[in-house]
Amino acid sequence: LSGNPSQLKKLHLKSHPVPEEHEEVGFELVDAVGAIVGSVGAVTILNDDFIDPVVTSGDRLEVVEGQRLTYRIEALNTPTGYRLENGPEGMVVNEVTGVVEWLANGVGEVTFEVVAENPAGRGTLLVTVEVKEDSVIEALDLVGNVELVNGDPRWVLQTGETHDGVDAARSGRIADSQRSSVSIKAQGPDLVTFWWKVDSESGYDFLEFLVDGKSVRSISGLVDWTKVSFVLPEGDHVLEWVYRKDGSISSGADAGWVDEVSFGLPGVRNELGLSWVVGEPFELALAFINEPAVVRVERLPGWLSYDEGRGMLSGVPDAAGISEFEVWAENEIGSNSAIFVMEVLEPNLLIPPAIEVPEMVAVVSGDKPWVVESTGANVGGSYARSGAIDHSQASEMSLWVTGPGLVKFDWFVSSEEGYDYLEVLVNGVVVDSISGDVPWREASVNLDMGLQRVMWRYRKDSSAQSGDDRGGVDGVRLEGFAGYLVNQNVEHFSADLMEDSDGDGYGLLMEYALGGGRNDRMTPGGLEIVAEGDGDVDLRFTGLVEPVDIDYVLWRSRSLRDDWEELSWSPELSSMGSGVQQYFYEEPTLDHERFFYRLEIRAK
Repeated sequence: LSGNPSQLKKLHLKSHPVPEEHEEVGFELVDAVGAIVGSVGAVTILNDDFIDPVVTSGDRLEVVEGQRLTYRIEALNTPTGYRLENGPEGMVVNEVTGVVEWLANGVGEVTFEVVAENPAGRGTLLVTVEVKEDSVIEALDLVGNVELVNGDPRWVLQTGETHDGVDAARSGRIADSQRSSVSIKAQGPDLVTFWWKVDSESGYDFLEFLVDGKSVRSISGLVDWTKVSFVLPEGDHVLEWVYRKDGSISSGADAGWVDEVSFGLPGVRNELGLSWVVGEPFELALAFINEPAVVRVERLPGWLSYDEGRGMLSGVPDAAGISEFEVWAENEIGSNSAIFVMEVLEPNLLIPPAIEVPEMVAVVSGDKPWVVESTGANVGGSYARSGAIDHSQASEMSLWVTGPGLVKFDWFVSSEEGYDYLEVLVNGVVVDSISGDVPWREASVNLDMGLQRVMWRYRKDSSAQSGDDRGGVDGVRLEGFAGYLVNQNVEHFSADLMEDSDGDGYGLLMEYALGGGRNDRMTPGGLEIVAEGDGDVDLRFTGLVEPVDIDYVLWRSRSLRDDWEELSWSPELSSMGSGVQQYFYEEPTLDHERFFYRLEIRAK
């Protein structure tokens, strides 16, 4: 070949009669000087003498429930296509490559047949897959028929970090901006409890607990084993534990752990953070989910006692301070406890008259107390303003108000806009806020039924200030049932919505709803059935004109048992003066049938 830029050479290949697979033949140029091509070459000889394929891939497989199975069909004698027969739901095969994929579900054995084909015929193999229970179920200590989905990267069973001394589930190893999750299905009402810990970059990488996709608890940084209890409402739910990372930096073990997930234990339904006022009678009926057989209360402060027969905590605090006590509940599944934190505050006697509600009880809390300011009031000669706080501090003022009802008030703020806020909270939840330079303006909050803590809080961020750096509240007005209690000289702290001081069968809330006073004897029944001369029937009752906090709901039944239906009839109205009116409902479907009616007073 030397000296010639190109030459064509023929290679003679001797064949034989035995069908084979596709074959590759290589050749090498020896002493090729200045050759344009490389010194090594190859050619593939395609088989066209087909015989039936023979499947050689394995016939027994194992996979964990919830994991994706990937299996390649391998066969001799040049298969040209692949198929599945009698495969489980969701199993698919690539007809060109022979790759089978399936998301395993249901513990047990599954069988399917794989087929390799070519022009000569087909070869088959019956494959058995054993679907094993995910070991994470064992790690989480779950019992019974549990539906678990383990994400990718998967959570794993390990024994290095545990709360029960046996094993626990650890999140999968992930990179920045990734997440590792495991979830189960559960049914409420029930109490779920578990222990968890995390070792992560504090404030950036989190271990979270989600219910139906909503995060309800999270921990970050270095947090040792901590118990979590969460009450599931009625219905079907998905519970998920997720370890997630932000876009940069890792710290510590970079993982989360979960152990001892349990259902069915008794649990306290009450709020665990309690606040009260010195000198005011306190009562709390303990409420439970998964009713306990035994209840005991430990470490009660001296002024507080527990009546086991009534399931009631009661007493009158005689001094301000913070104390803790523990409630244990036990049933056939096991025992569980909850720690209550009780904060008792001194009443502030100067603030209620300054904000135009002298009959109410107010307290101040936080880093600096609210004070009475005698210049710049919006109503009257004084108002309440926040204390002079530093960065990262808060100043708080609270009233206890019994609902349903509406609390209206005027407020202003002079602060660093977008960073320092004046907020109004109901039972610890922010319902409105203002920031920046906001002059006096009216605002309001709606209250549910029962005693509620309404708090105004001025809070600052960690740096800078602007304006006068304070907020103010004035002109508080109570409307609806809350205002009715004041007018009837009923103290909000001790108001009993079912109190019947005049013995007419109506409690305070019903007296209010039907337009009567605390000591006005109401007509028995309240709801009247009036038969007209022409056979028509009307339903009548006396109620409030456009109430702000209640609705009137009419129900009908044939049997007084379980067939009550809510009616959507619109009444005719007739004013009676003094803020009350008569409601008329014309019965449209009498048809000689007997019906019973009832009137419900429903808080909005």
